[in-house]
Parts: sequence; C-alpha cells; structure tokens
Amino acid sequence: MSTHEDNPSVVGAGCAVEIAGDPTVDWVVVVPPGNRNSQLETTYLWGGSSSARLLAQPGGAALLTRLLEACASVSGETGLRIVGGVTVPDTLLSNPHSRAITRTFANLEPFPARLGSSQQVWRIRDFYGQQPAEAAEPVEPAFTGAVDCLLIDDANYGFRDREKEWPAFLEDRSEPPAQVILKVANPLTGGPLWHRLVERCGDRLTVCCTAGDLRKEYAPIGQPLSWERTSSEVVRSVLNRPDLAGAARVIVLVGLGGAVVVERG
Repeated sequence: MSTHEDNPSVVGAGCAVEIAGDPTVDWVVVVPPGNRNSQLETTYLWGGSSSARLLAQPGGAALLTRLLEACASVSGETGLRIVGGVTVPDTLLSNPHSRAITRTFANLEPFPARLGSSQQVWRIRDFYGQQPAEAAEPVEPAFTGAVDCLLIDDANYGFRDREKEWPAFLEDRSEPPAQVILKVANPLTGGPLWHRLVERCGDRLTVCCTAGDLRKEYAPIGQPLSWERTSSEVVRSVLNRPDLAGAARVIVLVGLGGAVVVERG
C-alpha cells in the first residue's frame, strides 16, 4: 500500500485524524410512548405515571468527534487514531439557556426499528430549529500538525468566520494534512474559510454536502425517482458550479440512501 507521501489522495491504515468545526448542544424532549396520540384529557396525563424528560448531548463537530472516537476504539492498531477533536464543557450540557453555544431543539419518540417490526428504537420525531450562539466562547485550536486527515464540520454557525479557531496550516503555510474533508452546510462556498482551504489545499480537499443544500442554491435536482436520474442531475449540478471546482472532489449525500461522488475533471 502506498503512503500519503507517495500519493496525497491516499490515507493508509492507522491514519491520524483531527476534527474541527461548529459544536452544538442538542436538546431533546423524550416523549413517553402513546402520549402524542392520546385521547385522554390533559388532567389525566398530568397525573399519570408516564413522564417526559429533557436531555442534552453534544452535537455538530462535538458529536462527530464522539462518533469517530467510538470507531477508533474498536478499529484496533490498524484503524483510526483520533489525535484531537471538539468537546463541549459539561456546564453547557446542563444549561438550556446558555448563549455561549448554538443550541438545537427536537423531540424523540419510539419508532419501529424497521417496517413491521415489534422492536422499537428512539428517533427524532420533530426538529424545531436552532438558536445560534450570541456570545460564543473562543476555542483555541489544538492541532499538532502531524495528522493524516483533517475533518471540518462547518454548519454555518460561526466557525467559518473565526480565523483564530482554524488549523494552524491555514495561517503559517506549513504542510497541510494528506486529506482535508469539509462537511459543509448552505451556503456551500464563499467566505474566508472556503477561500483559504481552496488556496492552501484544494488538491487535497473533499467537500461533503447534501442534495438538499444544493437545491437551496437552485441546483436542478428533482425528487429521487431513480438512482440513474438522481446521479446524473447531481453530477451536472456540481460540474456547473465553477466555485466547487476548487475542490478535488465533491460528495453529495442523497438522503440516507446513498451518495454521489464527483471527482475533479
């Protein structure tokens, strides 16, 4: 297997990964089974034994850090090695009123694990929106510079404009990682972070976005009737965007069913 020194597009076994970007605190109301469609009067529910709960968990780049750390813990010596990520202080996980971090709000209800299954799992029923941070606490980057892959979760919650939190190689002209993956939300391009990434590591940059975000920017992508049609529409939409040509590849997520990868050229 070639190493990234031989080919910048290859990240081999045991690669060191660092995560940066926009953290959130995701607040969810856990709704007891049956309460939503209950025909009982409120007074009966009020005095009932079932109870709703309010829970919080790290979201955004912090959730992505947790996910990759869990993957690394079971991948063994040849798998991922997480050398840095994004964490949320415990104080922000206990205060739904804090303005120091972006907060999202949703509710969870039990759903069948699969169609016709009697097994139930907790899933989001309604997403109510988010409250952007008004006094975000600055986060000092902890990049070691010795990483194979840098993953940036840019949800358009402020990280793209806070240069002090960016990886050092974007400022000091040091060698960028072998791979830089930008998971980005609408608007997809423009702004200081995008231009700096294209300038410093465009040939190593992978952009990951959703078909929905492309549609928000007037991409002619219809509803998914077939994979052939959807993939053709996605490829045309990406290739018709000269700004996206600054990246080595673009990965467009199509719901939870799959993705279309468009390589440069």
